[in-house]
Amino acid sequence: MVAGLGQHQQSSLRNYARAFSRARATGVPAAIPRLDDLLADPAFNPLARWLRQRQQQAHVPQLQAEIDGFLALAQLALLRGWMHWTV
Repeated sequence: MVAGLGQHQQSSLRNYARAFSRARATGVPAAIPRLDDLLADPAFNPLARWLRQRQQQAHVPQLQAEIDGFLALAQLALLRGWMHWTV
């Protein structure tokens, strides 16, 4: 979202909808970490630095709200049957 790679959003939407579909099938919620949790993990230090460099473009709470909206759209796509596949 911050990098502006919109051309990949449709693929990401499908992938998250698939993850939600698999989670529903197993009865276990999809394990999608919050941005704050990722940024607190040392393995994601490069991402944290990159976001800090773009702080005017990437305010973390605002970015998390955008991520939440995107994930909600993926769940809606699954619930409304906009994407069809088998688990």
